[in-house]
Amino acid sequence: MDVRRIQGQEPSLESQKRPAGSSDRDSSQPSFQEVLRTQTGYAPSLRFSAHAQQRMQSGGVNLDGESMARLERAVSAAHQKGAKDALVLMDDLALLVSIGNRTVITAVDQSRRKSGIFTNIDSVVMA
Repeated sequence: MDVRRIQGQEPSLESQKRPAGSSDRDSSQPSFQEVLRTQTGYAPSLRFSAHAQQRMQSGGVNLDGESMARLERAVSAAHQKGAKDALVLMDDLALLVSIGNRTVITAVDQSRRKSGIFTNIDSVVMA
């Protein structure tokens, strides 16, 4: 709880805003992108949301350089066909990708595919 609120003073909105580019991520730990670049020497043009990164790390999913290239080709192909939100099926992994933003929103490995239902997509790409 904010001490100013207890004392009867409302904190300004400015004091509650986070600086641009700040995050809740522990800055002492390397980001998923940094680990990927270090381990594979590959700098992707795709971004991974924090949720997708968490899902991939907790599921032990590692995309090597070839897998990242396949994913990027799939996203580019979906973009050329006018897709907005696509489900990219790659090996035992399903990736929900915002095509316009080139951002992987979530990743679902085989062990997490319980219902097998994916909503709010307009395309499926098999990579």
